[in-house]
Amino acid sequence: MINRNKTRKIKHFTYNRHHFCNFALLTLTQADMELIERLFPRYDSRGKELIYNAYRIAEEALKEQTRSNGHPFIEHPLAVAQIACDEIGLSAECIAAVFLHEATRFYPETSIPKGMFGQDVMTMVDGLNKISTINPKDTRLEAENYKKLIVS
Repeated sequence: MINRNKTRKIKHFTYNRHHFCNFALLTLTQADMELIERLFPRYDSRGKELIYNAYRIAEEALKEQTRSNGHPFIEHPLAVAQIACDEIGLSAECIAAVFLHEATRFYPETSIPKGMFGQDVMTMVDGLNKISTINPKDTRLEAENYKKLIVS
């Protein structure tokens, strides 16, 4: 529902100064909605809502992170999500997992309510977090070790 100030209230999580999740209503600005609409037009309203929720969790968790070029870190998951959408054609659930992965990778204590994203999304987030711990330059890891890590 859009109010007079052209913002949309969604159920979401916000972080206190210790990045511990607390349930709250955050305002999704018109600019945020337009960004998600522009980057991910192929999804239906349910898919966009999933992406909105995941984006806001990541945006809030990563708000103080910057990239080496000084830009906000949220640009990275946005770019990855756009590639996953446009070039690979992944589902809205996969796009949501990209944002949640980045939030929980930096802040593992980030709490995401059960049922908000579904078990499939949370399984993808867990797998992405496991994969991100692999150091590709570590020659001691063999293919079997990769397989065990991904399957676990």
